[in-house]
Amino acid sequence: PIRSDAVGQARAQPVQEQAFICNQELHWLTLRKLGSQWWNLNSMLSQPERISDTYLAMFIDQLEREGFTVFVVQGVFPEASSQVDTSTFDDEESQLQQALALSLAQDTPSTASSSATSASSSKVLSSEELRAKRLAKLSSS
Repeated sequence: PIRSDAVGQARAQPVQEQAFICNQELHWLTLRKLGSQWWNLNSMLSQPERISDTYLAMFIDQLEREGFTVFVVQGVFPEASSQVDTSTFDDEESQLQQALALSLAQDTPSTASSSATSASSSKVLSSEELRAKRLAKLSSS
């Protein structure tokens, strides 16, 4: 498990690993680095979900809070193709980003106008940044 002393480095810097297997009762999911990108390979999702390096540690923490046991998978892995077609994910990512921005705006009415302004500005937050903000709001509640 990730909390084990034997894999303490994985807890401190999960992006340095190659894969995690997560279990909660009868449900298993995998977090896997393919090429330079992390993926949530959860069969409950309609398709794999990209996870940024920044969001990976927060996502693992969230899984643990939800009752998952997270195992670090180490060893020699087969080569992953660096040519992963992400065009399907890009459209969904955009939709997810818009939904998260709307959700954040609805959570705090006083910031709704500033959220709309920032969404229309040239700097758009990544979906991982939006998720992290939402997670931080939920954690502080």
